[in-house]
Amino acid sequence: MLREIVQADGERLEARARVPAGGLLIAGGAAPAFLALEIAAQAAAAHGALAAPGGAPPRSGLLVGAKDVTLHVVTLPVGRDLVVRVRRTASAPPLFVYEAELDVDGAAAFHGTLSAWVE
Repeated sequence: MLREIVQADGERLEARARVPAGGLLIAGGAAPAFLALEIAAQAAAAHGALAAPGGAPPRSGLLVGAKDVTLHVVTLPVGRDLVVRVRRTASAPPLFVYEAELDVDGAAAFHGTLSAWVE
C-alpha cells in the first residue's frame, strides 16, 4: 500500500499510500479504516530501513504494539492517495516507537502509537 516516500530524515517519514482495488476487504469502493494501521506500520518499516546506521540492509521487524489508536473514519477510499506520517519518538534497540497519522483528503483518518521489534 505504501507507494512513494515524500520526505524522510533521521526522525520522520512522510509518504503516499493507496489502498488497491480488488482486495478481499474491499466493499463498495472502500476498505475498513483499520487498514490505516498496516499503512502506518509500512511507513515505520520504511523509516527504519532508511534511517539504518551506515546504510545497513533492512532487517526483519514485527509490529508488537499499538496504543492510543484513534480512527476518525469508518472506511478508507480505494485507489486514492493517502498521506501517512510517522515520527520515531523512542528507541531502545531492538524496540522502536513511532507516532503515526494518516490523512484522507487533508483530514485526519488515523492517529496512534506503534511499537516495533526489529531483529
